[in-house]
Amino acid sequence: MKKISHPTITFLAITTLALTITGWCWNQLSPFLSGIFVFDIKEYFKTSFYGIILCTIWLYTTRKRHKETIKLFHAKKERMNQGYQSLQKELKQKEIQIEQLQYKLTCQQSDINKKATLQKELRNLNAQRDILLQEIIQHSDARTKIEHILIDYKQKGHSKETLSEKDWRSLANELDQKDIILQYSNQFCFTPSEQNYCYLLLTDYSATDRGKLLQLTRQTVYRREHDILTKLGENYEAGKLKNIVRKWVN
Repeated sequence: MKKISHPTITFLAITTLALTITGWCWNQLSPFLSGIFVFDIKEYFKTSFYGIILCTIWLYTTRKRHKETIKLFHAKKERMNQGYQSLQKELKQKEIQIEQLQYKLTCQQSDINKKATLQKELRNLNAQRDILLQEIIQHSDARTKIEHILIDYKQKGHSKETLSEKDWRSLANELDQKDIILQYSNQFCFTPSEQNYCYLLLTDYSATDRGKLLQLTRQTVYRREHDILTKLGENYEAGKLKNIVRKWVN
């Protein structure tokens, strides 16, 4: 048998106390107000009782749905962690293969056809490595936390979780391994929030989601883009900053 949660007990206790006090007050005042109002205490308590039952059912189902969502999230996170470890091993193998192939190319001088074949194989391996890197990014802890925050906003309209400095550094390492954005940030004196906004422009998150992750309103998001473009000496145009930032990194 499941225990009743503390929020449910508190809710029932407060509701019962309020109904008891209200009923007592009405009972005391009813002789004086009988000429003005018609009281039916039994009907009142009957309605209140049904109200308590409905509220309890609603509270129970809401809490149960929330627990199921959390359970699914943790199961998804566990699967993502397992996938992340598998991808890391696969990436390491690709790196070794690329290194070996590069060594073969260095040693290969005379046979042009064989060298061309090795170069083609190297391009294919590099492409496979890039795909693996993108998959690893999607399985990272920072991305998992981002998804959790966005789920909270979708279900509750807010989230108690926020991205820490460590999360932002992790995201930066995944998206901008050469620290290009950091260099421009230092050059044009971006604030930490402006720098983090630039990292989010390298993802596919919408302007609304970017605002949620930075705790900005939709209007403030566009103002943030305008401020960054002003520092870069550019006029505001929709999508312009995203194109600029992606050109930096690519």
